[in-house]
Amino acid sequence: MTALIVISNANTEGDYRAWSLYEMVPHPDGTATATADWTQLGRWELLPEGIIVDTCTLTPGDTVTVPQLPRLNYKGSPVTNYQYAVFLPNGSLLHSDPAYVRLVQGFRPAGATVPSYTGAKSEDGHPANYYDISIVAATGRVKLDHP
Repeated sequence: MTALIVISNANTEGDYRAWSLYEMVPHPDGTATATADWTQLGRWELLPEGIIVDTCTLTPGDTVTVPQLPRLNYKGSPVTNYQYAVFLPNGSLLHSDPAYVRLVQGFRPAGATVPSYTGAKSEDGHPANYYDISIVAATGRVKLDHP
């Protein structure tokens, strides 16, 4: 299994910008895997400065996977607020609901529940320039939409 994890409101400079991949490889002898078997595949990556996750329907971090995701650390600090999607070996998502992420130009002030948009806005104040990333649950296929 492979987990895509996005930090949400965790009081870090990576909130709504930092993401990482974790992998769990089955044991060759067929024994059950455990939380300790998750391995981070690389470092935390940051979206470019001024680009943030606006809307996200990935699974909240307090929803338990089997096996449970490991304790997460970002720059030496524990992270408890995050969202994730787990991809199974066949590419499908662990949870049967499709996943959706919207990337926009903006930032989130510390503790704010809504972002401050910095790019072009539509008449209703929503971003006019964005990327919608949709993940089909049954296949794991990704669709990008950009106005």
